[in-house]
Amino acid sequence: MNKPSATDNSRNPPGGTPPGLWGTTLTMTPVILTVLATIFAGMSSSEMTQSMFHRAVAAQEQSKAGDEWAFFQTKRIRGTGVETSAELLESIAHPESFSPELFNATVTQMDLLLAKSGDKKAAEALAVVRRIKTHFSSMLGDEKESAALSILCKEKPPAAVISVMPNQETRNSIDRLIEAIAQRKTEAQTSDQVRKLSTDDIYQATAIAEQNADGFDRLCAPIASVTEKIRAMLGELTLAVKPLRRKLWRGAGQSQQSYEDVNELCDDLENSFKLTTMNFDARRYRQESSFNRKIAEMFETQVRRSGVESDRHRERSRNFFYSMLAAQAGVTISSLALSKDRRNLLWLIAACAGFFALSFSGYIYFSL
Repeated sequence: MNKPSATDNSRNPPGGTPPGLWGTTLTMTPVILTVLATIFAGMSSSEMTQSMFHRAVAAQEQSKAGDEWAFFQTKRIRGTGVETSAELLESIAHPESFSPELFNATVTQMDLLLAKSGDKKAAEALAVVRRIKTHFSSMLGDEKESAALSILCKEKPPAAVISVMPNQETRNSIDRLIEAIAQRKTEAQTSDQVRKLSTDDIYQATAIAEQNADGFDRLCAPIASVTEKIRAMLGELTLAVKPLRRKLWRGAGQSQQSYEDVNELCDDLENSFKLTTMNFDARRYRQESSFNRKIAEMFETQVRRSGVESDRHRERSRNFFYSMLAAQAGVTISSLALSKDRRNLLWLIAACAGFFALSFSGYIYFSL
């Protein structure tokens, strides 16, 4: 039997690393695992950053939702206050419903009463009355302002064109999520419902809600403009006839009675306009508050969606961290194996450092 040569023993020494590709692979294992551990650590850090970002977005969206809820509450309170004031005015003054015909008839009658007197103050008031009558007639001649005034006199806000999500299933999912939020369910309880909705779906529904609110504001803008103009006319008219009141004017005879009638007509007209605008504003505030509520509910769904995204990235960060620990464990084990195989002090030190890192990380994780 032939004995193995010395050359053969040097190529494959007992207990040594196998030669060739397999031996190279074994030697490179700690390096490869170290690279993987570094990659996993970076991915874990990136996912945690994403989690913190979505939490910050959720906080911003919650702030927006709070603003919309504040608008909703304010408009509901304001609408209720206006309703109460309108009921009080109606019970005390019993004014007629405001209309262009009532305005023209009242101003015409004031014109006739003031024209009977040749007094200087009456002449000044008469000039104001006629100017306001002309101004009001020109307003009625404008098609847009006339249409806006007609809507105001009906005491109901214009019918808004309300847009909805085109996808019925998505719309139903959003409604169910809003209902769950209204029932004060936690994020964990609504997470399954939130996952059924994409971020684009929620943003689209929010944009539609804001579009509906803006569309209603645009419809009410001409009415608000006409209201301000008529309010300014009535304010000017009141200032013009105010000096003719009994307590300010010491005249006598039939003129005094005419002046009192003029002031009474002015007061009745102003009360009629106030009652009409109050009734209109009460209904407008109620409609606007419903739009603000819908926007607030959509921001609440955005908060839940951002919270789910934050939790998902946090879970991914934790799993990548575990992957990094597993890779580090592999580095430690392979380093121990190589140090035992080669009896190299540097490999042994590296293996001990890796083992210490794993042990200390376990202590931190489970103890602190």
